[in-house]
Amino acid sequence: MIPWSEQFILRAKKNRFEVVTKRVKYMHDRGEFKKKCDMDVEMTLDLIRLKDTYDHIILFSGDGDLACVLEYLKEEFDKSIYVFAARNHIGRELIDAKNDKIITEILFAEDFEYRLNKDRFKR
Repeated sequence: MIPWSEQFILRAKKNRFEVVTKRVKYMHDRGEFKKKCDMDVEMTLDLIRLKDTYDHIILFSGDGDLACVLEYLKEEFDKSIYVFAARNHIGRELIDAKNDKIITEILFAEDFEYRLNKDRFKR
């Protein structure tokens, strides 16, 4: 695990988030191996299994495969849904879900970078 990931997970645990990790798999792509972490099935199961324990979904993913479960949870259980993703790594399905009023808001990590800057108090 790279140091950035280690620090991110440590901060999440300190703030009492439940951290779920999964081994990364490597996919062969044009002569090199690229990391791939498929967690959409696990996330879908948790979203449905735990639906009675929350009112709002804050999804930290741009995976368009999750649009289907978000639509289900919005239509059947009136969950409010916020997506937090990287601007250039968000599935078209999630943008369409926002346009269809399934997702309340899409927030982009880059727009919050100034808040994450460690030197923000030195101005």
